[in-house]
Amino acid sequence: MKPKIFILVGVIIAAGTLSGCLMVEVFEYRITISADGHHATSESIYRNIEGSDKKEQFDIDFDEMIESWKGPEYVAERAKEGVVVTERTLKLEKGKLVGIQRSTFSDTSQGFKNLFSTDSLRLGFKNKDVKQIVRTNGTVHKTKDSTYIVWPKTIKDYRLTMKAKMEGDHASFVQKFQHYLKKESAKKP
Repeated sequence: MKPKIFILVGVIIAAGTLSGCLMVEVFEYRITISADGHHATSESIYRNIEGSDKKEQFDIDFDEMIESWKGPEYVAERAKEGVVVTERTLKLEKGKLVGIQRSTFSDTSQGFKNLFSTDSLRLGFKNKDVKQIVRTNGTVHKTKDSTYIVWPKTIKDYRLTMKAKMEGDHASFVQKFQHYLKKESAKKP
């Protein structure tokens, strides 16, 4: 799965994705809509974030990941989409790079208009990008080329965990992040 750190088709894209050629092995997403249906909060967790195997793209991927984690441009871009990023975390967990983003949506009618039909929320993925849907409280439908998840519009808590196809050894991305953290801590007085 090669999504763009910190952007559900439409909503997941607005709430949190990965930049450039970054890959993520396990993606967990939860969105909770308020009782009045006008506001929402989301939590996106990206487990085992990795960069490109190609040397020329590797450093670019890493720099874009750091910018998405710390930079103001990313937050400004999300704000234009009606998403307020309230927390961005990037950390090592059990030897893997994990990103967490929490956001709020001030107007769900704008952020979700492309996902809702009259009776449900529908989300689709190409089968070549998704190895498996690990967990969801929606109904999974598979076609030859795609997988769709459908949630009734009446629920207020949407959950999805999926696992992507990961290829190659990307341990050097974790090593680069460890080096980055050491360098940053050395800058502090």
